[in-house]
Amino acid sequence: MQNIDLVITFFSSRLLQAGAELSVEWVLEIMKQGIVALPKDRLKKFQELKFKYVEEEQPEEFFIPYVWSLVYSSAAGLYWSPQDIQLFRMDSD
Repeated sequence: MQNIDLVITFFSSRLLQAGAELSVEWVLEIMKQGIVALPKDRLKKFQELKFKYVEEEQPEEFFIPYVWSLVYSSAAGLYWSPQDIQLFRMDSD
């Protein structure tokens, strides 16, 4: 939060100094110039994050339905009948 507050305060003061009537292009230019002058030494440093990935025994149990849910929800302009979608064949033994 400290870093976010520092950045917001820094750019807010630069925009206030520039005046009240600012176009989008002018705000972008102020931001581009300001990023070079941002006091990076005042930003709080964080330790390097390390992640460990452990694969599940059957990752397809999660990923196949997840990927199909993405396809279903983002297929703009295509109609998918929810009751007719079958992700896995149902064996009737």
